[in-house]
Amino acid sequence: MLTVGLMIVAGLAAFAGCKGEPAADPGVQGVEAQAQGAEPDQEEPTGAATSGEVEERKHYYSPYYLTLTGGDFVFRTVTFQDVGMKQPEPGPMAPEVLETIAHSLAEKFTEHEGLTFSSQVFVDRALEDPNNHLFCESEHLYVALWRGYSPDRWGYSLWSGCAEEHQFAWEEVLDPVGVDKDVKGSVEYLTESIAESVSKASEAKCFLANC
Repeated sequence: MLTVGLMIVAGLAAFAGCKGEPAADPGVQGVEAQAQGAEPDQEEPTGAATSGEVEERKHYYSPYYLTLTGGDFVFRTVTFQDVGMKQPEPGPMAPEVLETIAHSLAEKFTEHEGLTFSSQVFVDRALEDPNNHLFCESEHLYVALWRGYSPDRWGYSLWSGCAEEHQFAWEEVLDPVGVDKDVKGSVEYLTESIAESVSKASEAKCFLANC
C-alpha cells in the first residue's frame, strides 16, 4: 500500500515541478568542500580520480523512514538522503549505518523534552528509487546527510519541502567516536543535533529558511 502511495506522490511531485530532487542541492554550502576544510577550487579528486578518472559524486536514498504520531506537529513522515556519507570515497554508506541513524533519531525524537510526539521506524526498498522519494509531499521532513573529515564530523540539512526556501537547518557536528569504531555511539551526536534543530524550529513555528 505504501509503495503505491509513493508512486502516486512521485507523479504529483513531477507535475508540480519537483522532479526527483529539491530545487537546490541539500549540501547548499558545498558538502565536499566543507568536509575537506577547503575552498571548492582547492578540492582534489578522490576515489577513482587516483587512476586518472574522476567519478562524479552520487546521491543515495535510504529505505528507512520514520512516522511521527501524537502532538501538534507539522511533519508525519521523515526520510533520508545520503549526499556524501562516505567522503572522501565515492559510493553509498553501509545499510546498517542508515538503519542505525533512523532508529537513533526515532529515539531522540521520542525522548526530547521539547517534542511531544513518538516515532517509529519502517523500511520500504522502493524509497531507494529517486522517483519514489517524498521530496515535495506535505507533512514530510527531508533529511540530507553527509560526513566530513579532518576532523571527523557529521553534517545534515533539514527540509520542509523541495524548494530552496524550505531548507530550515544546516549543521555539522563533531564525531569523537568514529563511525567505523562504534556506529551507534557515533550517530548519536548526529541525531541529538537533528532533534534539537527540529525542536527549535517547532518552538519558533518556522520551518523555512526565513520566517
